[in-house]
Amino acid sequence: MVTEVYKEIADILGIPEDKQGMIDNPRQYYADNAERYEERSIEGDDVDDDVIRWYGIIDEMLDEQKGWGFDFSFYLEDFTDCVEAIMPEELSLAGIPLNEDDDITVWAKAINDTWQESGYVFAALEIDGDEFDTFVCTKSDYEKLVALAKSIGHRIDMVQNL
Repeated sequence: MVTEVYKEIADILGIPEDKQGMIDNPRQYYADNAERYEERSIEGDDVDDDVIRWYGIIDEMLDEQKGWGFDFSFYLEDFTDCVEAIMPEELSLAGIPLNEDDDITVWAKAINDTWQESGYVFAALEIDGDEFDTFVCTKSDYEKLVALAKSIGHRIDMVQNL
């Protein structure tokens, strides 16, 4: 069932159950959070429940500081500060070759090349546009998330692949 898949994604991403209203009652969640959706140019009564759920999961993940939203305009220092805020304590950016002249996809690849040895992945939930809604998880959780998202017509991938 689709709602069970969204619930599993939300659970893996660390979204508390009391913040998962978009899953079981997307219409009410949409009404309660209309401003958020309008900011993403998602409006009207004909918005698909799956769109409400997907963007709701993203917004709640960001609110819970389990992820961070980026675009191509981020400077390296701001980017690293944000990644450090969401990564597990056992990870580090020290020693990863990050160049100010590169962009988020190059930085993300360098991070993933280093972190995969520790069993972690820097990934993102795909949305339309040039935004990256990123998170850090174990490789095993990443593999589950990729399969779950694909089963409901969405995409989760490593940041550099989006």
